[in-house]
Amino acid sequence: MNAPPFQQLLDAHGADLHRFCLAQAGPHHGPDCFQEAVLSALRAQQLIKGCTPRVAGTHNAPTMAQMEVAAGQVSRSADLMPPVTNP
Repeated sequence: MNAPPFQQLLDAHGADLHRFCLAQAGPHHGPDCFQEAVLSALRAQQLIKGCTPRVAGTHNAPTMAQMEVAAGQVSRSADLMPPVTNP
């Protein structure tokens, strides 16, 4: 069974993104930077598919996603992942 597209992207590029975040934000803030980038990307994907924004504004999906994460409206991956159902 194939992994979902976002998981495939993260598997392929997650380590590079994590290294970039560490290099840009330093060892203390790099993991937070990585988490924010991943959460924002997942939330942007939901917004593009038609989910209702959690903050006011008329920005594009990636910007709205970053604003939601920064506002504390999206705080963990459980907020973003659909429930798993058995076939």
